Parts: sequence; structure tokens; C-alpha cells
Amino acid sequence: MEESKKAIKWMEENNVPLLKWVSSSPDLSPIETLWHEMKKVLRQHPARTITELRQKLQEIWDCFTPNFCQNLG
Repeated sequence: MEESKKAIKWMEENNVPLLKWVSSSPDLSPIETLWHEMKKVLRQHPARTITELRQKLQEIWDCFTPNFCQNLG
């Protein structure tokens, strides 16, 4: 629970909009497609350090276009 509080605080500090969805909402399943794509890239180019992992995650995230995100699911 403490980690989720830290994540929420970080998102608020970085102006990431928080959405009020119940965890069982069918609207959440499209995110699985995004996670799958991120994992696929990380498996092809594994990070060796936490810093490198953060950089790679940011690079992958930056590659997701609005069109890709709108068509998740």
C-alpha cells in the first residue's frame, strides 16, 4: 500500500492525470496490450541497471503514439 501512495504522489507532482476506475473495470484491459509491447521490447534489449531500465522504459513509452493508445484493446 505504501508503494501505491508513493506512485500517486509522484503522479500528482508530475501532473499525471489520475483516473478513478474500479480495478475490475473492462476499460482497464487495453493497458495489458501496452504492457505486453513494453515487455517485448525489454526482452529484446534487456537493461543491466535500474538507471538503464528507467531510461529504456521512458524511451519505449515515448514511442507510443496517440493513435496506438487510442486503438488499444
